Amino acid sequence: MERSVEQSPEQSEFIGEAPSEEEIFGAEWDVVLVGSGVIGMWSALYLARSGARVLLLDDSEELGCCSMGNAGLLVPSRCKPLPGPGRIREGLKGLGGSRKSSFSLRPGLDPDLWGWLARFALSCSRNRFEAGADTLLELGRRSMELMEAELADRQDNGLLGGEGVLYPYYGRRQWIRAVHEARTRRGVGLDAHVLSAGEAREAEPALDRSVLGAVLQKADRRAEPEGLLSLLQDALQQEGVIRLPRTRVYALDTGPNGNVVRVRTTRGVLRPGQVLLAAGAGTKGILKSMGSWLPIRSGRGWSISFGCAEGAPERGLLLEEARIGVAPWGEGFRVTGGLELSAGEEGIRRSRVQGVLRQAKSYLPGLDSSGRPLVWQGNRPLTPDGLPAVGSIPGTGNLWVAAGHANLGLTLGAASGEMIAGAMGGSGEEPAYQLAPERFLKG
Repeated sequence: MERSVEQSPEQSEFIGEAPSEEEIFGAEWDVVLVGSGVIGMWSALYLARSGARVLLLDDSEELGCCSMGNAGLLVPSRCKPLPGPGRIREGLKGLGGSRKSSFSLRPGLDPDLWGWLARFALSCSRNRFEAGADTLLELGRRSMELMEAELADRQDNGLLGGEGVLYPYYGRRQWIRAVHEARTRRGVGLDAHVLSAGEAREAEPALDRSVLGAVLQKADRRAEPEGLLSLLQDALQQEGVIRLPRTRVYALDTGPNGNVVRVRTTRGVLRPGQVLLAAGAGTKGILKSMGSWLPIRSGRGWSISFGCAEGAPERGLLLEEARIGVAPWGEGFRVTGGLELSAGEEGIRRSRVQGVLRQAKSYLPGLDSSGRPLVWQGNRPLTPDGLPAVGSIPGTGNLWVAAGHANLGLTLGAASGEMIAGAMGGSGEEPAYQLAPERFLKG
């Protein structure tokens, strides 16, 4: 993954007190948690608050991982699985290299990716999509409750934008569908307001005049990703969580009963009571070292940020027709979008970045892209059914996973962390089967 986000000079190497390396590798940890992205951070916070001694491992320097390039849109109303009606057709367009498709496929000769795509196709039915959307909606709503409580406790009322997120539409078919959904999903606790074309432009003057209307989801929020991650960092420090950066886990050793007895890293061997893998797409490789498996793939996405620019929107926008997010960022704006599944890793492709920005400007023509942008590329961990894997790995007594949240990690992180921490500590139930890793390991 390439990244041009600089590390904060105030960020220390460890969170909490900084023990020596000898003390870290000589200790027995209640939980060794692999991955310091937003899912790992929330999980570590709730585990520490339950009394666990937590060691947080990451192979990078920076906290937050993919969420650092996020537009900061917290959108329970749009917590939906990636596979669904019409996705196969969109994927075929992407396979053919269509620039209009936000979903690009370059599978090459990778048999693992072709197998993943076959599972994805089986998950695109309407029934499975709607069931998955209900599950993700509940997770998203719970996450918002937890985040708002966390911020209220710290008397930081400025971090979560309370103006809602605006969803403008320019195509008649998509607009009719959005109005129908806004009116039929009110019973599930969403606060959707249908706006006419004039009301949409009043709510966001940067919109192109050809807009047909918009849906304002007042329960959705916008947060500054850097601010939210900084808040989590402070909370982890207060709870005594220790973070060890630049430490890659390459193997898990199991004992006769299937439990993980050693975590092998590039800096030494750790002895865990329990292990939680929250390493995004990297979770798959770690599991492979012990003969287990989960179908998690990386989907590349991009963000383009202009810290000082004209024409920035006044609120967070999600352009559903193009699957692009746009939000204020500094004195400018940030655009996020794109999803590419390919057989291998590669650097940032200029054509893809330009395509995302070009699509955003077709909806918001006043966006000033004349300055020097901060360009970011990140890997979104994807499962073929569009739901994260949260729960225990069958056949082990102390190995857990919280991964596969796609581009919804910032929205679903708090609820996922609470859920996995409760299950690991015995204070909560095991996650439902539709989220459990077991669903991929049977049949």
